[in-house]
Amino acid sequence: MTTLADVERRLGEVGEALNRATGGQALCRLDGSATTAKELEGRMAVLLELRRALRADPAADVDGIADRWRRDLDARQEAGASRAWVAYLTGGVTELDVLARI
Repeated sequence: MTTLADVERRLGEVGEALNRATGGQALCRLDGSATTAKELEGRMAVLLELRRALRADPAADVDGIADRWRRDLDARQEAGASRAWVAYLTGGVTELDVLARI
């Protein structure tokens, strides 16, 4: 079961990795070819969503959030979305897998 403490710890770890990957540069300044940064941005996005949900309700539907991210990734891949979109969503799904193993 994913806890708020798990999410907070991962936010710190992923935030540091994102800062290293971007050299501290704002994400809006990166082009779509920076897939490592986009993956890390997706990881941060899902973690922030989970943090909001778990702060509001410690029994939040984490599985529902994970299912939505997976469906969105599948839909974007099938639609031929840009590499940046796919990297972003893949990062979020990867982070959800990491949290599931904690």
